[in-house]
Parts: sequence; C-alpha cells; structure tokens
Amino acid sequence: MCQLLRLTTASATQPAFQKNASSQWAWIPSIRTSWLKMARARRLSMAVMVTAVVATTAAASATASLIAAGAFGDTHVARWNGDAWSPMGAGTSSVVNALCLYNGAPVAGGWFSTEGSAENIALWNGTAWTALGPGLQEWVDALTSYGANLVAGGYIRGTADDSVELAYIAQWNGTAWSALGTGMNSNVYALTVYDGSLIAGGSFSIAGGVSVSKVARWDGVSWSALGSGVSDGYVYALTSYNGSLIAGGDFAGVDGVWIGCIAQWNGTWNKMGSGLTSSLVLSLVVFNGEVVAGGDINESGGERIDGIARWDANLSVWVGIGGGTDRRVNALATYNGALVAGGDFTTAGGVSANRVAQWNGTWSPLASGFTSTVLALLDDKGESPTQPPSTTPPPPTATSPPTDPPTTSPPTSTSHGVVVVPMPTDRMNLTSVLRRGRAYLPRAQ
Repeated sequence: MCQLLRLTTASATQPAFQKNASSQWAWIPSIRTSWLKMARARRLSMAVMVTAVVATTAAASATASLIAAGAFGDTHVARWNGDAWSPMGAGTSSVVNALCLYNGAPVAGGWFSTEGSAENIALWNGTAWTALGPGLQEWVDALTSYGANLVAGGYIRGTADDSVELAYIAQWNGTAWSALGTGMNSNVYALTVYDGSLIAGGSFSIAGGVSVSKVARWDGVSWSALGSGVSDGYVYALTSYNGSLIAGGDFAGVDGVWIGCIAQWNGTWNKMGSGLTSSLVLSLVVFNGEVVAGGDINESGGERIDGIARWDANLSVWVGIGGGTDRRVNALATYNGALVAGGDFTTAGGVSANRVAQWNGTWSPLASGFTSTVLALLDDKGESPTQPPSTTPPPPTATSPPTDPPTTSPPTSTSHGVVVVPMPTDRMNLTSVLRRGRAYLPRAQ
C-alpha cells in the first residue's frame, strides 16, 4: 500500500485524491501493477515533476558543466555553468527520466517529444535536441553506453513507428534500434557495465528466456543470471567498486538471507556490513574511493542515517554524510571534485538546498535549485559513476515480440512525498500515473 503526500493538481478539473476525515490522503493499491499500463504522458496532457542531471564535457560543451532536466520551466532542460542555470535550446515537451553521454554528446530519455521530432529519447548536438531514428514507445528509465552502442531500459515496447518490437530494453548502433536477445518480461530501472558485460536491474524475472531474479548479465550475445539474484524487492541502482558489482534497491535478501537493500557481487552475493535497514537505495556512486548510496535511507546497525550514506570499508560499516538530507536522494554524481546529490529534499546538512546540493566537506546548494525532483546525474568527465564504459561492443540481435509483464505485488511501505502536476484525463486513473520506479517509490518506514 502506498500513501501520497504533497499531491497537487494544476489543470485537472478534479483532484486525483481527496483527503479523508483525518486530513490524510487516500491509500492507493497496486501501484507497481498500474505503472505498466501507463500511456504516453504527453498525449494525456500530463506532466510529472521529475528531473535528471548530467555533467558533460565533449563536443557539446568546451568545458565541463552540469545539465539538469525534468518538468520545470518551458524547456525542461537547463545547464549549470558553476554560477547559474540556463536553458538548452527548446528543450523537451515533457518529462525527462534519464541522461547519459553517447559518443561525447548528452542523451535524454523519458516521456517526451522535441522540436526535432524525437520520441522519448533525444541527443543534444550542441544547439538542439535531435531524434535517434524513430525513437521509442513508452518511457525510458535508464541509459548507458556499452561499447559502440547506446542502451536504453524502461517500459519500452517497440520503436515509435512500430517497425521494431522490443521488450523493455533496446540498443542503438548509430543508425538503427534493435533488441538485446528477447529482452525482459518487466521493467528495467538500472543499467551499468561490469567486467566487460552489460548489467541490467529492475523488476523482471525473465531475461532472454532465462529465469533470473531482478538482475541479469548481457555478454553481447545472450542473457544470464547472476547467481540467484535478489528477493523480495527490485533493483534500482548499480555500480562497480573495487572489482565488485554493487546493487541497491528495496530488496530484502539473497538466498533466503536478509541482506538489507544493498549487496555486493564478486562471483557470489554478499552482505555489506549491517546493510541499510528499513531503507530504499535509489542511487550509487564511488566518491573518494568509497561507495556512496542515496535514497530513502534511514539506518544501519541501529545508527540513524538521513538520505545518504557512505561505505567505510575499513570498519565495514555504513555512516551518514554531514547530517544528510531531509528527504529522499534519488541521484548521485561527482562534479569538479565534489559529491553532488539530487532528489526530493529541501535541506542538506541543515542548509537550504532545493533538490540539488554538493558536498566537499560541507553541504551547499547550487543556486536556487529546482521546484521538482532530481532523478539522475553524471560526472563532469562524462562517465556515469553507475555506467562505466566497455571496450567490447555488443552486436545487434534479432528482435522478438515482448511478452506481457507479470502482475506484481504493491510495496508494503508508505510514500515519502510525491510531486505530481496536472492530473490525467478520464482515459486513465491516477494509479496509472504512478508508473515510475524511482520517482514514485514508497518511503521506507
């Protein structure tokens, strides 16, 4: 069951929820199941307050910069130059969920179109957002470069022109979209490259016809499981650290053993200290040689942690960073030697910081920040901390029709604060709006 907080409407004739006698928002069941039924947001006159951020060098910019994208303003995309934010061209029509660099240029994925006729995924050419072929159906939740290819994951059911059928994951080779084997049977929320292979995490239980549990490896030819995977939850974040793969999410255990929302893979799955109790890991990055986790993080080993934690490998414990944040951290990156966090928060270390802040010994804001949620970040070197590059390009594979996703149980904890603007038309109900893993996950209690 999930409870919505801070819900507002902007253009709907009727609010999506009404408070009960106790001034509490009504409970919404089966949110994960309804995510899978969501139609394209722009065709339903809806906007969802979500934001992504990327730091980039390369051809699109002479110097490193931070790029923010989401539902703010008229363009939904802005660039940070160290002092102020400025728009990037005409931007996108609506929500951006993910960003990465591909051949040195920023790529945005989400629910949107652009003036360049891009559908749900677009590349910045230095002056405008341009299409990658026909684009993709439905929404994109994760992006990474894998060898010479761009890989997109999410609720992807095909190309926008219906020429290629896809199953939750797709690759772009510079000229065309293709499937990776037969794909998955449910959403992909996280992508990274580890030990020369592409790693996908999400809510799926089948990858390429193989039984897996929320995480799978693609070697360029076929999908395979990583041990028994994780249980009682989903994978929302992935990164590499000291030769190991780190997975974070809301999962409880591995092989029947409680592991606490975060686990380390080096041929077998292992617990990291006391884990993160009653928590939800949404982002991972390596900063100053330590793993940093962000999300709805509450405690570890009986010690309180607020929103963000670092792994002290010498002591094998998770500890907080500078007092943490007052609300959820959705994204982490490094930028100009500092740790940058983005999320739903309005303070970091007790300092006012609207949805984005940097840590270099103390927390500080980036100008006035944003009025909506930050979802994704990339470092100033142009390499996502959760998406290291591979030297082995995956070959294109034959496409295969996607299968309908299985019905999954709703989360059991409650929401920490969802920011949603105009409500959908009567063609769908509000629960179908709440489709996205990181933006609308319940707050861990």
